[in-house]
Amino acid sequence: MIAAALATIAMQFTMNLWLWAALRVAFGAALMLLFTIGEAWVTQLADDSTRGRVVAIYATNFTLFQMTGPVLVSAVGGLPSMRFAVCGAIFLLALPALASSTAIRTRSLRKQANTVTGARCCRACRHSSSAPVSSRSSIPSRSR
Repeated sequence: MIAAALATIAMQFTMNLWLWAALRVAFGAALMLLFTIGEAWVTQLADDSTRGRVVAIYATNFTLFQMTGPVLVSAVGGLPSMRFAVCGAIFLLALPALASSTAIRTRSLRKQANTVTGARCCRACRHSSSAPVSSRSSIPSRSR
């Protein structure tokens, strides 16, 4: 996302066709990764009973924002010196929301994995984190 934003902003400051081609390649590679990861992430987030609905909402939003892009470019048409900078800044505005949703999902997945696998709550423990507190054994002391 940052690479796409920086490539878009950099297009504002050059008229060199070869540099634009390189920036478009960088932009395309960044968005290819973003789209692929986004599709996998949406599919992973939804359970079997809601996957169709979640993917439909994702696809609808994706399509709506694809149509919003050209409208936005025409809206900033009066600012020819700032078009690409504005579009790049919009990419950067999405980062906090993306980061917070990723952090929330990561914590949820860890908790779910620990419950399913019975993972230890810490390295020193000999019991599983899913065992009731009363049945947990005490941590052995180290002898020297």
